[in-house]
Amino acid sequence: MYRAFRALAGFLPLLLAASVRGAEAPAPFSAAFAPLDCETAALSRDGKLLVTVIRAKDTLTAYVTDLDAMTVKTSVLLTKDLLGHRGDSQAHWTSSTRIVIQIGTRDIVAFDADGTSITWLIDWRKEGWFRPAAGRVDEPFYNPFDRSAPPPVVVADPNARPTPLRRVRIVAFPEAEPDFVLVEGIGGRDVEIYRIHQRTGVLETMHRETVDGFVITDRQGRPRLRHLNLGIPHRWEVRPHDGKPGGWVPLGRNLSEPDAQSFDLSVAAMFGTRSFPLGFDEDPNLLYVASNTRRDTYGIYALDLRTGRRTAFALEHPVFDLASPVSGTASSVSLLSDTNLVFDRVTRALTGVRYLGLRSTTLWLDPAITKVQRALEARAPTTSVQIEHWDTARSRFLVQLFSRSDPGSYAIFEPATDRFRHVVPRGPKESPLQPMRTVPWEFKRPDGSALNGEITMPARPRASPVPVAVFFRPTEWSRQFLRYNPQVASLAHLGFAVLEVNHRGLAGFGTAHWIAGRLNPDAVAAEDALAAVDHFTSRLRLDGGKVLFFGYGVGGYFAIRAAQLHPDRTAAVATMNPPINLPEWISPSVTLSSSSGLLYAARRWFFGPDQKVRLQHSPLHHEPVAKMPTLIVSNYGPSTSQQADFEALRKKTSAAGARCTLKTSPLKEIPPSTPPERWQWSPPFSNARSRNNRQPAIHVPLLPRSRVRAQTTVAASDEKSASAATRNETPAPRRRLTGTWPSVPSGSPQPAPLLHASVAASPPRR
Repeated sequence: MYRAFRALAGFLPLLLAASVRGAEAPAPFSAAFAPLDCETAALSRDGKLLVTVIRAKDTLTAYVTDLDAMTVKTSVLLTKDLLGHRGDSQAHWTSSTRIVIQIGTRDIVAFDADGTSITWLIDWRKEGWFRPAAGRVDEPFYNPFDRSAPPPVVVADPNARPTPLRRVRIVAFPEAEPDFVLVEGIGGRDVEIYRIHQRTGVLETMHRETVDGFVITDRQGRPRLRHLNLGIPHRWEVRPHDGKPGGWVPLGRNLSEPDAQSFDLSVAAMFGTRSFPLGFDEDPNLLYVASNTRRDTYGIYALDLRTGRRTAFALEHPVFDLASPVSGTASSVSLLSDTNLVFDRVTRALTGVRYLGLRSTTLWLDPAITKVQRALEARAPTTSVQIEHWDTARSRFLVQLFSRSDPGSYAIFEPATDRFRHVVPRGPKESPLQPMRTVPWEFKRPDGSALNGEITMPARPRASPVPVAVFFRPTEWSRQFLRYNPQVASLAHLGFAVLEVNHRGLAGFGTAHWIAGRLNPDAVAAEDALAAVDHFTSRLRLDGGKVLFFGYGVGGYFAIRAAQLHPDRTAAVATMNPPINLPEWISPSVTLSSSSGLLYAARRWFFGPDQKVRLQHSPLHHEPVAKMPTLIVSNYGPSTSQQADFEALRKKTSAAGARCTLKTSPLKEIPPSTPPERWQWSPPFSNARSRNNRQPAIHVPLLPRSRVRAQTTVAASDEKSASAATRNETPAPRRRLTGTWPSVPSGSPQPAPLLHASVAASPPRR
């Protein structure tokens, strides 16, 4: 997707020159769209070692740093081919000396901190997670990992290669069995749970489920919840924690009010009162759920599955939803994983809940960690601070700092000395982007309602007063996780003050704020955006008379509609793949029982109940009255209906006297010097390799994939004289078994009692 964004960013200097008098084209900034150098980091439980996963060209390497000596102790080459790399990596310390790393969604490797005893737990190139290479898929956009997709049409092709069937995810590290890791494998409609020994690599299939939805496991790795039918009717089923086959019953059957009916989902309930599961406690009978029953915002509660009632545990916020009720995609529009629940690695008790306020933050249940969080936020008032891990003594904390315009860094913070001991930048080492500042804001409008968002000021404005770009969120309802956004960074680098507005119609601020955009979402979003522009025009010396409306996906729709509704306030419009034909986009032919049926039904309920209303809010069917530069970048195929709609809008707008440019972006790497008129459509192919030219601090030889690889570096005072040794080991033979769930020893530690934490007011806002 970043390749298309890079193409879009390449046209923005042209729009800037057309909309801002005296502006000049900036230096290249392709680094804003390059993959991050540091994908992940993890602190050992004793606080002495830090593992980081670093990209360098086409390699991915894990480095183990001794935090006391401040030297790199070990480096292990994870992969020399990122062609099949999907998603960021994740690192886990299963003990003070053992590391398990999940590489994207396909590989899992374990090794000791000294670089020895390397075991590939999952190797997607060799494990046989493939569709037979009997032919080629006659669908250029077919995604084999899309569980809702119909079976592909396969035609004979002697040159066809196997297609991966599984994506894998680490789900648990059983406390009773510290040498094992539980892994989930998903392919098609099959969900499997594997139990893998960290040192021998022996794999056992513990559970297999065929379900039109997905499965949530407890913290022991047992499948406990399954979601049947991603559309409507929508049902959650639960089974006892004894792990016996079968036994699935509807989740709401044995629950008391107010939860008995709130898990049943309809379109009206999606935008009203409902509950959904988040994850299990260490006690397998306690299920954490998000609910807005009898309140406006979503709080987090604990259900005792034995009694069917809520416990005394309650986390609530009067302004923000502590869990997002929607993600905006067809496959997860009503679903959440337990990623926003934070558990202590030692006590295994729930310690905090991550949520989106004015910044990405965490509500901690432990007063000591709350104190550390507040101290870090006081030191970085405009930066999101996320505490990742801490050692057993809580003397060192691994912290991630980031903002919308800065990839940020991982840092080791020591509360005793109130300083950062070690900092690992996440972004590219060499970047032409100047440091920029993103500030969260909030103000009261004359009617008393609140409006908030973020603003990124350019490091080097190219005009005075500073031109403004309004960036709309790319989904119809949900807020983006407030991490680094290359589009925001590139716009600010162009000299714009980039304004992001949490307009009415976005989820995350309570039900009333969400449904306030119903039936008139485009006008409401434009009104809130211009209200924010007017608020900051005089306070920050901004040129708020005419602004650039920018967005991709649904955000592009809001950008075009804002320009059509307020032509006198529009300097230019830049979009990518916007839905401009609402009757076609809100397809009435999709059945409610299909995987995308809920999404389309919700769109019809939110945007308009009938064809006449949708036509009123459709950019393609609106009379073009705005005469400003407009850019639409498309990566749809030339024969698709979306491309035909874009061409129809271009002709209609140009006939009215406005300048509308339609560019088709090929999904492949293009030399920056290639002029746009020479770009031609080409079918999509595999993910692009990193363009980052950063070299690793320590050279790691690229060994064959067929052998286990490790590089151990001996620390020395002179880095140039450091010696290295390479150890090769033969992997243990692979055996596939069928196992049963082990019983938990009676003497195992009992889960800590639940705490009651009710947040009565918003945290301090800066």
